[in-house]
Parts: sequence; C-alpha cells; structure tokens
Amino acid sequence: MIEMNFITKEYKMKLFLENLLKASIVIVVLIVLAEIGVGFYLNTIVKSQQNKIEIVNGKINELNKKNKEIRKLYKNIPDYSSRIQVLNDLVSEKKLRLSEVLYYIKEVTPLKIWYSSLTYKDGKVILKGYAAGKNKNSPEVVALSLEEKFRESKLFRNVIAEGFKRGNVLGNDVVVFTYQLVLGGE
Repeated sequence: MIEMNFITKEYKMKLFLENLLKASIVIVVLIVLAEIGVGFYLNTIVKSQQNKIEIVNGKINELNKKNKEIRKLYKNIPDYSSRIQVLNDLVSEKKLRLSEVLYYIKEVTPLKIWYSSLTYKDGKVILKGYAAGKNKNSPEVVALSLEEKFRESKLFRNVIAEGFKRGNVLGNDVVVFTYQLVLGGE
C-alpha cells in the first residue's frame, strides 16, 4: 500500500501552529487555575490562622483582666504574719511566753506612763509612749525608772532606749520614749 500525502508544507505548518496554540492556551489556563486554587487555599489558611490569633488574643485579654483583678485582691489581703508569730509564741512550749512579757510590762508600768504603741516582731517588743511627771518625779525620772525595771528583769536579754525627747501633751510636760526590749531571758 502506498500512502500519499496531499497536504502542503504550509498547511502542515498551519495545523502545527494551531495545535501549538491550543496546547499553549490549555497550559496557560491550567496554570492560571492552579494559581487561583493555590491562592484560594492559602487565603483560607491565612484567614483560619487570623481567626485563631484573634481567639488567642481574646483569651490573653481575658487573662490579663483576671490577673489585674487578682492583683487588686492580693493587695487587699492583710499581712497577718506578725500576728501568727505572736499566736505561735503564745501556744508554743517556749520558756518565755509573750503573755508573761505583757503581764510583766503591765505590772511594772508606773501610773504616769501611757503607751502609744506596742509592737512584737522577731523576738523584740518595741514600746512607744509618754511619761509625765512634776517636781521630783519629772517625766525623765519616770521614764528612766521604767527602763531600770526593764533592765532588772530576767525576761529581757537587752533593753535599748531608742528615743527620748521632751514634748507637751494637753498642756503637760512629757517625755516621748521608745524602748526596744529584746526577749531571751529565763
């Protein structure tokens, strides 16, 4: 069998170019569709990640608000550590109890002395107060007699007079004093 080709070279070239053009258009369309698909996919991933970020940011804001509230509440909690220490000392089996010290202070305090504050911390009692007196029993003499009684006691390891200054309260001459009584006697 003999085949004969009656197609001219120009027509062959035209068919080749048409097929090439069709293939190119198909390839371009496939590339564009792939880009659109990839773009859409990436866009949905970005949106889902943005949504997750917004959710996390919302939770962070909620936690920050709760943290601020907790800090406000924490600031309002009073410090009871010194009171707990006093209670522990009262309940403990120590030789020297704070109640004994308080009773001793009450017993040796002269009538012309009054206390403005009494603080107990770390085995020390800090007394602040006023001493009044006239003539022989001047305020200084009254305050020094109290200090002498503290020094004679075996309840205190050390007695420190931290402040002594003259003052006037309601028209009366007084001495303002501060004593630090270090516990640790018998």
